[in-house]
Amino acid sequence: MFEMQGICMLHCAIWVGGVPEIVSAEDSDVKFITSDHPVTIYNHAVPPTDGACAYPLDPGIALRGSQTLYPMDRDHCLILTNLEYAKDPRTDPLQKRTFARNYRQSITKIGSLIRERRLTAQEVAEINFIVKKRARRYIGGGRKEWLYTSQRRSHTSIFTNEIEAIADIRFPNSR
Repeated sequence: MFEMQGICMLHCAIWVGGVPEIVSAEDSDVKFITSDHPVTIYNHAVPPTDGACAYPLDPGIALRGSQTLYPMDRDHCLILTNLEYAKDPRTDPLQKRTFARNYRQSITKIGSLIRERRLTAQEVAEINFIVKKRARRYIGGGRKEWLYTSQRRSHTSIFTNEIEAIADIRFPNSR
């Protein structure tokens, strides 16, 4: 029980210390999907197509380049970006983040959520691709075509270079 509480405190400390952003798909004809693994950890140094990232092997949330993606509903997705990574995207994404204290009680200002970005259909499809690749077995969406992101991804997709995959989409505007 104490170990579970410690893990909870570690995760909360990391997530509260990040840059929270809620992106919108309200203007897009493609909406966010969900899966049986809805809280997804994404690190561009370990792309979703990499075998080292197959379910249940999420990249560690303690890594600088790891971001948490959570489609909250069909029109909104929460993206939590590590503060060090948001300030300097050139930092090594596989290096562990700097911990002032791993396990601490955390507090945050809810008003600090960034809610400015409205994603295009292509950008929503790119996030859906990650959610789909991280699913264990089931995915779900309001329309069948939202589940097939590969049809939306063109040859000019930002996934062409997996190392830089969706870097611009995931970053908050307040860099």
